[in-house]
Amino acid sequence: MNLTQLLQSFERILRYFAAPAVGIAVACMFDHTGYLLYHLSHLAADSKNGQTVAEASWWPLFFFIVVSGFVIYYVHRNTFHFLSNWTIESWLVRRSVKKGTLNDKPRVGELQFARLIRRGACEHCEQRSVQAGLDQANAAAHFLYCSAWSVLGIPPILASKIAQFTISGREYLAYVMVAAFFLTLAVILDWRATRWDIDAYEQFNQDARRAGRYTR
Repeated sequence: MNLTQLLQSFERILRYFAAPAVGIAVACMFDHTGYLLYHLSHLAADSKNGQTVAEASWWPLFFFIVVSGFVIYYVHRNTFHFLSNWTIESWLVRRSVKKGTLNDKPRVGELQFARLIRRGACEHCEQRSVQAGLDQANAAAHFLYCSAWSVLGIPPILASKIAQFTISGREYLAYVMVAAFFLTLAVILDWRATRWDIDAYEQFNQDARRAGRYTR
């Protein structure tokens, strides 16, 4: 596995699987009963003491993280992030045109198409390297977004399935504050990544104009 494939695997983990683990970790951190951490630590202890993975109940937890990770990510991408990204992108494009740093105002979907073109460039091309950096920034932003949703959603799900694990109003307020922190970081990173995306779009269009390959 080369470095590019390793980075792509890391991006997928951030996008799909890491956020539910954050939700579980935050639930353990603010659990006043102490039972959730006790329960999870005993899963590990039972596994080490010779029980099979199934007996130690690791498989249900694993599938819960995988399934919830996919659900949270795709719901996020097609609802909240669809609207937030359109808002951030539209505002930055208008500001760039007004400041004169963007010669052509991209049409709807044109920035997305430019990203697909850069991903399909040759392996060592500048376009592909730039897009790889943008993909890493976007993966980090989605991880922060999905971590916020996981912090808000996963503890109540665990509380509904584990009788000894309960959530007080003060604890859920702590979850809301942690989620707000993640959301703030995500919006900042999303804003910066979108700005870099617009800069890349304009820079490569200028290069294409100089080379006589600009056809818009």
